[in-house]
Amino acid sequence: MQVVRPMRAAEACLPVVRLAPAKAPEERRQEEAEGAAMNEFFSSPYHFAWFLLSMILLVICILASYYGRRWFLYGFLGHAIVVVETILTLAFAEPGPVFSVHCIWFNGLLALLYWKLIGTSADPDEEK
Repeated sequence: MQVVRPMRAAEACLPVVRLAPAKAPEERRQEEAEGAAMNEFFSSPYHFAWFLLSMILLVICILASYYGRRWFLYGFLGHAIVVVETILTLAFAEPGPVFSVHCIWFNGLLALLYWKLIGTSADPDEEK
């Protein structure tokens, strides 16, 4: 048995919250399949978001490199700092859903990629 108390004056101004109707089994299966695909490649939603952000920033840095190689330095520093932070977190603190060994590998490879892009020359004849 549910007891309903009278509404206070302040509560009368609040919007009414309605429960969403239950989803059909087909919709639930589709959402579960999409979630399983994400979980197959990424161990947490934070890793998926960081992957997307890293790829977008890589493309932006490549496009911005027209104005100079310093843009790759920003990407290198960002990923190198995350590698160091992950190593320290895994070594001295309780690991959570954000940091993992995969984080070290992914950010280390991207830092190496940015480091190599800093050293590349747009004109091959410049090096001679």
